[in-house]
Amino acid sequence: MTDTRSYTAPGEAAELLLDVAALLMQSGAHTERVKRNTLRIAESLGYRPELFFSHSGITITLQGQKEAAPHGHAITQFRHIEHHTVQLSTVSAISRLSWQAKRRSLPAESLKKKLSTLSNKNSYPIWLLMLMAPLGTAGLSGLAGGDGLVMLMTALATFCGFIFRHLLHSLKYNPFLIVATTALVTESVAGVGKLMHIGSHPEVAMATSILFLVPGIPLINSLIDMLHGHYMVGLARGVHGTLTAFSIALGMWIAMSLVGVGL
Repeated sequence: MTDTRSYTAPGEAAELLLDVAALLMQSGAHTERVKRNTLRIAESLGYRPELFFSHSGITITLQGQKEAAPHGHAITQFRHIEHHTVQLSTVSAISRLSWQAKRRSLPAESLKKKLSTLSNKNSYPIWLLMLMAPLGTAGLSGLAGGDGLVMLMTALATFCGFIFRHLLHSLKYNPFLIVATTALVTESVAGVGKLMHIGSHPEVAMATSILFLVPGIPLINSLIDMLHGHYMVGLARGVHGTLTAFSIALGMWIAMSLVGVGL
């Protein structure tokens, strides 16, 4: 059966595949998922890539298949990972795109357009995050035994911390400094509730208002990467998550020392 795929130059294919892999890594996908998705799209273009992952970048080497690149032209390129966030809707969208590419042999131009749409897609609106983060921590404080006033103080502390973190992010400060100072601000606001005896268990607000900073996904991805043999990335993610947790603890300790209360 004749292969109807159009030929894609190695350089063009490498750029496209690096765009896919980098966007997945930046959006919070674990490394094995990035590898699977990238391989599906590479196969649809007629290439068999070799991928090397690190926490700060991705290296790809393409060797053209005979029917797509009869001269066996190979190329190696590197792409730096600028930041690591969590955008699971983007991860799911790229996964669906990779299956479409494999089953329907989508041309490179079509893949580029779809990927460009995903890359330019805005993250969750800041007003929505500002609403849902306080509601989430307030709900957790209620589950932990806090009454209505404690839930209100939890939401207020989280809201103040979230606004402060957003401001520091816009100023491009060190991420660990951002986490530590955000924890300091959040715990200080929650500590006022304990000092003024607001609610039946004001200490619950101090314990739960800070939970929006917990690096859950990086730590989970670290374990998944280690189990799949991506030790370098897994170790780096684990260290990053551990340093983030330490920054949270540092901010909490400073806040409780300043306010003069403990959990």
